[in-house]
Amino acid sequence: MTNHLPTGSFSTWKVAEFRASLNSTLKEDRKKGDAQLRLYFYAVTKRGWDEIRTSTLSWMSFDRRRKVFAYAKRELTMTLFSNRTVRLVINELEYRDRPCVVLFHRTGSDRYLFEIIPESIFPTRYRSLLALCDRQTHPKSRRWGIVKNAP
Repeated sequence: MTNHLPTGSFSTWKVAEFRASLNSTLKEDRKKGDAQLRLYFYAVTKRGWDEIRTSTLSWMSFDRRRKVFAYAKRELTMTLFSNRTVRLVINELEYRDRPCVVLFHRTGSDRYLFEIIPESIFPTRYRSLLALCDRQTHPKSRRWGIVKNAP
C-alpha cells in the first residue's frame, strides 16, 4: 500500500487527506496480496475509527490472513505537590470521547497500566465504574475511587 497522505494540522499549513486517501487505497488494494495494515497515530478516537472502519473491515474480509495494527502513543505525567495532592495529565484524554472513566491497573510495585472507558463506547461499564468513584478531595476536583476488582 503506497501513496496515502497523512493528516496534520499546524499553525502554518494543513494536510487533511488521510481519510479519503486511506479509504480509496484500501478499496483498490482489497484483492491484492498485502497482508498487514499498520496505523501509527498519536491517539486513536472512536470518531476516527468510525471514519475508516467500513473500508478497513472490507479490506480485511478479502483475506483471512490480513491483520490491522493500530499504535497509539500513551503518556501520563504525574505531579506531586507539597500539600500532598497529585495531578495526573493524560495527553490521550485531549482526543478521547467524554465523559469517560480512567481505570488504573497495578502491574508491579511501582508500575501501572491505564485504560480509558468512554461512555459513548462502553455505556454499561462506564456507569458501573462511575458508581465506584465516590471520593472527591475538593468540590471542583474529579471524583475517584479505589477498588480491588474493577468490573
